[in-house]
Amino acid sequence: TPSVLIAALPLRTYPASHYTDGISATVLWARPAQVHPPPTLKSTSYQHSVVARLELARRGVQEGFYVDAAGHVTEGTVSNVFAVRCGVLPTPPQDVCLPGITRAEVLAIAREAGLSLAEEPLPAHALAQAEELFITSSLAELVPVVRVDQSRIGSGGPGPVCQRLHALYRQRTTEPGQAGGQG
Repeated sequence: TPSVLIAALPLRTYPASHYTDGISATVLWARPAQVHPPPTLKSTSYQHSVVARLELARRGVQEGFYVDAAGHVTEGTVSNVFAVRCGVLPTPPQDVCLPGITRAEVLAIAREAGLSLAEEPLPAHALAQAEELFITSSLAELVPVVRVDQSRIGSGGPGPVCQRLHALYRQRTTEPGQAGGQG
């Protein structure tokens, strides 16, 4: 018979320094499809993510990016990923990542702001050449990534595109009468 499990836990917010200084990330291994549900499915099976988070702690970084067999980034351990290259925001296609709520909002906001988007394979080796890199999630909103493994991303600080999109996201989600806002 079906059962229901509810866990009520305190909300863990991200430190302010994640937004002002950015975070560090690492490239992880390919997600083995045979032992883990596809990334497009939200699942309560977090075994692979728990192992990945242990690896992040060992490496001293805040996020890790899974790659597919071809070496393309699919998603983060708890996030979706966006880059900025030559005025375009590439992000992995929806069929290889969890289609996150915040990801969808950021895509909509970027379109409305007139930014060019590209849902396309994002080679892990190309992350170091990005002008900006940021992650999205419901709890984190938009967080700049300033280092991946040994490579500094862009200027080494939060970039203007991420900052602009985050401001627009906050406006959209907190102002009365706006999508996702109070009221």
